[in-house]
Amino acid sequence: MKTEGGGRSRWRAGSVAVLVLVASMVGCVSAPERYARQVRDQTYEAHLEQGVRAMVYPLGCGALLPWAEQHLWEEGFEGVSIDLSALEVRTGWRARGPSVEERYAVYGRAAGAQRCAWQFMRSERGGEAAREVRDVTMEMHLLDRISPQKAREVRLKAQAAAERAYDETRQMIEEEQAR
Repeated sequence: MKTEGGGRSRWRAGSVAVLVLVASMVGCVSAPERYARQVRDQTYEAHLEQGVRAMVYPLGCGALLPWAEQHLWEEGFEGVSIDLSALEVRTGWRARGPSVEERYAVYGRAAGAQRCAWQFMRSERGGEAAREVRDVTMEMHLLDRISPQKAREVRLKAQAAAERAYDETRQMIEEEQAR
């Protein structure tokens, strides 16, 4: 009776079990590390939003708002209208899921002779509930299109702040664990 094939089979099964165990241990992240990563990610998002909200474009609003109008058409909104005298772009309502509708209003604000800031406001309604929120993600998409260099700067500043927050959190955790 040969056991050579059976031995190889058991060796393979054992090797696979060891690999699975090692892979699962490598993938484990301690609670303090998860916390530090969470702080990093939240800091990045907060600084990215802050950078986008503070953005002032070196264009007059009359030149900037057509970018928003075009983008909203491309996003599939209908009834997109621009009112340059009011410095606004508006869309019609569209379904987002089975019970929610959304629309956008973009407001330009002159910030000097040839400078403009804007806000993308998303209105949502479903049943009795309605709310309006600033959509910084949509603003970031347009910043990428209009000024890729500025978008890169905003991301780099957010990344630097996030890495500082991560390092400070890890240091705080290590000091606490040393006590």
